[in-house]
Amino acid sequence: MRTREAGMIQWTYVLGMALLIAAALVYMESWWYLFDRVEQAGVVFGFLLLLFVLAYLCRKKYPFFSRLSLLAGFICLGPAIALMGTIYHSQAESWWLLFFWLLPVMIVTLQVKMRSLLVLRFLLFQALLWTIIFPVYYNWPETGTLIGLLAASAVNAFIYWWSLKKGKDILLQHAWFTAVLWFPFCGAVRYVLPEVEVFAAAAYLAILAASFYILRHRPAALKITIVFTGLYAFQFLFITMMDIYSGAVFIIIFLFAAGAVYGSVKLISSFARRGRRMQSKLFFLHTVTLVGALIAAGAFSGFLGLFILEALSAVLFVSILVLFSFVLWKRKLDSFLSQAIVFFSMIQLVVLSADAAVWQMLPLLALTGWIWLHDDRPFYRIVVYGLANAALLTWLFLLVENTHAVVWTAAILNILIAAAGYWQLSIRLLYPLGYLAALLLLFQVPYTVMDMKLLYWSYLLGYFLLLTGLLYIQVRQKDSIAVTITAILWFVFLFTQYVDLFWTYVHLAFSLFLLGVGFLLTAYMLEKKKQPLLKEEPLRLGKLAAAAVLLAAVIILIPAVQKEMALQNGETLWLEVEDYGPGYKDAENQAYINIYDGTDEENFPAGSYVYAQLEETGNNSYRLLDIKANREEAGSPSLRGRMNSWNGTEFGIDSYPAPEGEISHVLLRIGTDGVAVIEDVRYRQ
Repeated sequence: MRTREAGMIQWTYVLGMALLIAAALVYMESWWYLFDRVEQAGVVFGFLLLLFVLAYLCRKKYPFFSRLSLLAGFICLGPAIALMGTIYHSQAESWWLLFFWLLPVMIVTLQVKMRSLLVLRFLLFQALLWTIIFPVYYNWPETGTLIGLLAASAVNAFIYWWSLKKGKDILLQHAWFTAVLWFPFCGAVRYVLPEVEVFAAAAYLAILAASFYILRHRPAALKITIVFTGLYAFQFLFITMMDIYSGAVFIIIFLFAAGAVYGSVKLISSFARRGRRMQSKLFFLHTVTLVGALIAAGAFSGFLGLFILEALSAVLFVSILVLFSFVLWKRKLDSFLSQAIVFFSMIQLVVLSADAAVWQMLPLLALTGWIWLHDDRPFYRIVVYGLANAALLTWLFLLVENTHAVVWTAAILNILIAAAGYWQLSIRLLYPLGYLAALLLLFQVPYTVMDMKLLYWSYLLGYFLLLTGLLYIQVRQKDSIAVTITAILWFVFLFTQYVDLFWTYVHLAFSLFLLGVGFLLTAYMLEKKKQPLLKEEPLRLGKLAAAAVLLAAVIILIPAVQKEMALQNGETLWLEVEDYGPGYKDAENQAYINIYDGTDEENFPAGSYVYAQLEETGNNSYRLLDIKANREEAGSPSLRGRMNSWNGTEFGIDSYPAPEGEISHVLLRIGTDGVAVIEDVRYRQ
């Protein structure tokens, strides 16, 4: 059985691996333009091979790290294929990338039944269907798009039915069923497919009705169907009300958010009686309650702001007083519903603090404290305390307009609250909340006096000494909550100072590398210490896994070798640059150049391959003269491009890294297939 300690160690491994991959990507991106094509391809392939080799070498002693490396390898396979396509300008549709990415993943999952790999396979399959329906270089007719969405839904429905029969992973069953409803939902949203909107809506309603009837005895699938039904109804009402009158949108949002809050609090009341096994669902429902109250408060404020903007603060003030009073005086009200009402009121309090008078804020803050004392639920109190602090900070800043004084005032107030909570055990929760808020506010104090260098450095040193001293005292007193808060802020403070002081002098890749190695070493030492706790079966990599890795290598190497041979057997020439793209001057180290933008004379089909006819000029260079449908018409030399969906031509040579000035010519190497790459540039004199 997986314990909490085992989960922490595993997630430490995951974070370390993610940081190392990020470090490698940042490093390669920084020095990428210094490598030639072959070196770039070698770096991509070598990095991918390293992950698979680590998975093989660690499969017995460190099975979790081995599984993590294997997963990282197949996740990085897709970006590697895309990067190869960018290096050699493949001009291929994105669904080709996903198809060749999916093939090795499908093969390896036939043997290695890791849930993470199965989820990756599911996501790639859905992305493949999506890119077939919505390609990059051309657009299907709306009827064809609708047929594609319905076909994708049918394919997912078949796989879902098969997974039910075979008793496959429950999570993946839910995922397949979600995909069944997702694809037709995208087509049924109003104005997505206006020509076939009625048919798309009718088809989706039929699918929902069938789902309700067929899966009425499967609670999970029924809940997913209810969610999609609600989403469809919401978007239909939302857009319809927008068409009638835009202000009514706030009413619709408010009603749906209030409905979500009401439904969640009723479910909370039901789940709370079932014991600790429902804790995760209760947390989710509490989150829905909070977010729903936030959305409802925003919609309520927006609606009032449209009609009675001048009196907004007074109306909000009265409405909050009414709601607070309703909760206070109606003590028999459902406790969770009263909690939702207070959430709503507290968020309105934050809104009100941006434009409130002293006489309005003080009674509200007093009421907040009074309500706090009359409800002992921790989640409820944490939210109320956080929102009250946000409202107080906003109000103080507008009142005083001095950030330094505001932060100090709020920090001192939270210190007093923490002290009261520490000595009065009846309100013990105030201690960690006030303590955390005070330390977070003190963390911000140095940044309010950055113009005063001596005071700034004094605050930094004082904060570091304060955290260190508090940590020493709390460890001796065995105050676990305070130790956790202080230790986290201590490390965060050190890291932020490292960023502030060394970030511009130390490469980001080095920082990410240090963090990644630190997390991996921490996970390794914890795993050695907790070896009996983390005992896992060794990763079994048989013939199918080896075949998947071999196929991945073939997918990377074979097209690269073919493209490189075509380029080496081709020719080189200098091509004039017509002008620059709009983002040229704003780019830090990238020149966006416009080789040609004159394809409006002839209407080529979107997605078709075209050839650029070149004309030699007097200075031993060429300029692009016209676009032809085939290579014979274009003559030699010529460039191959592809028409996109907005009648433009993409040659893959519209940018150059690290320019030293305005580019006048680019040296192209044109392969035997007509695809060109930039090898050098000339600058304007």
